Amino acid sequence: MLITYFKNPATLARCRSGLAHPYLEDFVVWLEQQGYRRRTICYHVCEVIHFANWAEAEGLARRDLNRDALDRLGRQMSERKALRHPSLDRRYVYQSARVFVSFLETIGAVDPPTADASAQDPALFLEFTAWMRTQRGTLDITLNNYRPPLLELLDELGSDPGTFDAKGLRAFLLRRVGVSGQAKSKNIATALRMLGFFDYRPENHHSRLIG
Repeated sequence: MLITYFKNPATLARCRSGLAHPYLEDFVVWLEQQGYRRRTICYHVCEVIHFANWAEAEGLARRDLNRDALDRLGRQMSERKALRHPSLDRRYVYQSARVFVSFLETIGAVDPPTADASAQDPALFLEFTAWMRTQRGTLDITLNNYRPPLLELLDELGSDPGTFDAKGLRAFLLRRVGVSGQAKSKNIATALRMLGFFDYRPENHHSRLIG
């Protein structure tokens, strides 16, 4: 599968070495199933190699390619002021690492976050996922697919839905759709629409996120 995307022998050699290499073939298949475009798949694979090289330099093992490692990478990049582009989008290495960690959790290669780690997610996201489970019977695998775009949305726009506006939501969606295939774009749009149906009521205040 990798040879379908990479023809350069040096690039293939990098793919076939390092901490991430046992998973990269299946990762590519998973990305295709998620609807990612060819160019984005190539970006993700290359940046995952950087993530794995960073992890190895940090003394981490293959089993440590989890959310703790992702948080550690994010902190280091933030300290160097290298986590975001001037547009405030996260750097691709962090984006790709986040997608890769989600994949590893999905296939059971690394442990999912503990309850304590999950509690670090924004309250709005935690309440949304609880509502989706109880009110709509949504499966965890679906919520796991919604998680990356919704956390990115909250990173960019903040966790107070009262500050969201149509312009900001539309700009976020267009940026993500621009680098995603049809299936992935549909997933992002669905995640935002589901979030819009959710009634967030801090102190009994009703907020409708997306009209």
